Amino acid sequence: MKNIAKALLEEFDHKEVKWRIQGKVNESTCEAMAVAYIDARAVMDRLDEVFGVFGWQDNYYVAGSTTMCRMAVNVEGEWVSKEDGAGDTNIEAQKGALSDAFKRAAVKWGIGRYLYSFPMQWKVKCKKYGRSWMIINSEKARLASIVSGSPNITKKVTHGDLTDRVKGFEAYINKCKDDESLYNAEKKGKALMEEVFKVDKTKHGYLTKLIEAKRKGLSC
Repeated sequence: MKNIAKALLEEFDHKEVKWRIQGKVNESTCEAMAVAYIDARAVMDRLDEVFGVFGWQDNYYVAGSTTMCRMAVNVEGEWVSKEDGAGDTNIEAQKGALSDAFKRAAVKWGIGRYLYSFPMQWKVKCKKYGRSWMIINSEKARLASIVSGSPNITKKVTHGDLTDRVKGFEAYINKCKDDESLYNAEKKGKALMEEVFKVDKTKHGYLTKLIEAKRKGLSC
């Protein structure tokens, strides 16, 4: 059982992680908030790897205006299910609702849950694309570097860029919702903590206390 849980919680290759606009775009500045996500195909691949092609199934139903996904997996011969739902999206509304409900149900099993630990990115530059908006390429490259571990978390720091790195990691820690996400945050921030210790022991002490305080808060 522990091996199954570990396999489900395993982080994806950073190339599988994408970013999308969340909420409305400020049309006067062409900026928006962006969040990290994985597509449904990556979730399907993970389920196939862990349970086998015939070891999982998904069923859908509508509750009010919400599309619900019930995801069942076969664990040691017993079918166990968890479910979650989503509303229609702005693009291909019904298809988007099915996909989002599927991915949210997968999060209940731990798949991609660590992505919720990434700090939301504000003031991301966007451009108009038909009737929709999309993140510009230079911003996509910057956001991709966050997922791959640099520059916000694992990049070697100097006095010049230390403040921004610490602020990014602090936001990362504060966003953690449970022990698991805090563990992932500490894992990703290990290299940063080592570099901060070399450059500024006061800031290192501050981050250490922040992590401990967060851990105590989650255990209450």
